[in-house]
Amino acid sequence: MADYPDIKGFNIQSKSSDPVPFAQEKSNQPWQGTWASGGSLNTARYEIVGVGIQTAALAVGGTENPGTRTDLNESYNGTAWTELADLNTGRTAMGAAERGTTSSTVVFGGATTGGESALSESWNGSSWTETNDLNTAAYRCAGAGTLTAALRIGGNIPPATDNTEKFDGTSWTEVNNLNQARQFLAGGGTQTSAVVGGGTNPGGTIYGNSETFDGTSWTETSDLNTARYDLGGNAADSTDALIYGGVLPPGGPPNYVANCESWDGSAWTEVADLGGVRGSGGGAGASNASALTMGGQNPGPALTTSEEWSFSGIPPTATAVGYADAIVGDMYYNTVSGQFKAIKEGGAPLGAWASGASMNTARMEFPGAGANKDAGIAITGYKESSQTLYTNVEDYNGTAWTEKGDVNTARKGAGAFGSNTVAFCVDGALNPPGASQDLVESWNGTAWTETTENNTARCMIEGQSVSTSVPTGIIIGGGTPPGYGTTEVAVTETWNGSAWTETGDLNTARSLGGAGGSSANAVLGGGYAAPGSTDAGETFNGSTWTEVAEINSPRNAMRGNKGGSSTLGLIFAGSPGPGTQTESWNGTSWTEQADLADAAGGAGFGNPASTMNAGGSPPTSAVATTEEWTASDFQIKTVTTS
Repeated sequence: MADYPDIKGFNIQSKSSDPVPFAQEKSNQPWQGTWASGGSLNTARYEIVGVGIQTAALAVGGTENPGTRTDLNESYNGTAWTELADLNTGRTAMGAAERGTTSSTVVFGGATTGGESALSESWNGSSWTETNDLNTAAYRCAGAGTLTAALRIGGNIPPATDNTEKFDGTSWTEVNNLNQARQFLAGGGTQTSAVVGGGTNPGGTIYGNSETFDGTSWTETSDLNTARYDLGGNAADSTDALIYGGVLPPGGPPNYVANCESWDGSAWTEVADLGGVRGSGGGAGASNASALTMGGQNPGPALTTSEEWSFSGIPPTATAVGYADAIVGDMYYNTVSGQFKAIKEGGAPLGAWASGASMNTARMEFPGAGANKDAGIAITGYKESSQTLYTNVEDYNGTAWTEKGDVNTARKGAGAFGSNTVAFCVDGALNPPGASQDLVESWNGTAWTETTENNTARCMIEGQSVSTSVPTGIIIGGGTPPGYGTTEVAVTETWNGSAWTETGDLNTARSLGGAGGSSANAVLGGGYAAPGSTDAGETFNGSTWTEVAEINSPRNAMRGNKGGSSTLGLIFAGSPGPGTQTESWNGTSWTEQADLADAAGGAGFGNPASTMNAGGSPPTSAVATTEEWTASDFQIKTVTTS
């Protein structure tokens, strides 16, 4: 066309394949990494203790063949091991301040030729100096911390002990005990934030139990995938650890393994195995992204070999921020498909709903708890047609629902927060309609226990958080006596792991809102505020609620995703109909997203990228059907012309 202006072209990339969305990449390679051979110790030994990081470590003490307890000390520079000044007293199976550097640390306990020891020795980079002894002699213990802030954890005194002691650089003080007495355990961290797992007792019980330490007390948390003892391990803190090798329960000779598991603060994930099976090896490292194991047995003579772990994958908790595989707005030509394509903005919560597995029991007005759509629980509820209240709890693993331990009191309209291994179910109402309950029950993955009541009894509330340790959480609004959710409240209460505290009230008292976030950072949209549904939106900063943009469709009886924050959320379902709406929150505004297939709205759990909507009543009869929400970080669109 003569009058068509000249347009300067622009370069278009050629690709032989489309980029992989972050969510898919994360699913393909969670915690991907490899073990590679490191340098060899100068002297083979086992039950040694490791200190430092992958490329700057110490291997101290241990047992040489054929059973001699040694005072040897070797340092590693990332390439080779070099002998340094020996310990003052040779011993094996010690603990150490594993976060210490190669220029300063303290080692403690262990066993000498005379038996278990209370000896402590500090290292200044060139020599060892005896310091004040432990209060209780112990060996086969774990250690954490630094030269001036160390922990001695468990061990054998004998028998296996739950005793814990802390060191201030001069003396040792006893602190709160482990929940489970054990020896041959592994872990580490700091004096105020540590984690340990595995171990055994002299009776032969093998533990998969994990415990975290907050500077005051130990708390049971998610188990290892493979229970074992005589492991190696290292940790940055209570949310970041790696455990490797070990011994399984023997059915004859000890069964040494190469298993390696990574800890993210809520769960252990199996990662690449060691290059060879081993137990009784030392471990060093600053995080679950890099580690070093040295020496050990497998199960024959002592080993000289060491292995280095390097992380190269995407942690399950990672976000798409900074993911460089594709840039939103790019255009390119796929040389295989022969199509021009563009990368369209995505990111949680942009996604879609798909059918999930049906629950065992149809129900409505019940809460859920869980970190993502493939790991959660559905709690209590009722069936309107028969006026049946349920105590049963179901657990979802991404494929099927399994009956778990019942709550003590059947109810409806309760709130919940936590995960499928540690959770709280709060308040609710009995049936027929009557006074709200202030009953609180805690879940340890196996059973429910009545615990500290909250301050204001209510029903039709929202509970938030996906914590999997000692869960902190928040319960929001609801309805109070004398009716069944007819008198709405603005009360907000937070749980800090031991007590309930009333915090800032909502600006709009309501029940049945949809929320997401935590006790420190949350968003709430919609709900029932007499005489009808509200479109009010509010965010929470840990102490105060602030009014923000309204949701697009005023409604109540919605569900939220549990996880998220004041800048990222997902709410769905609700009444009045059609009850299929889904809206996302980006910190500024609410955006309509893909609808649910059915107007349900039973229990919601998960996070803005991975959410479960289970059961509900579309419109009045309880159902067992579920839908799962999945969001990727971007979408590939074929460019067409017309």
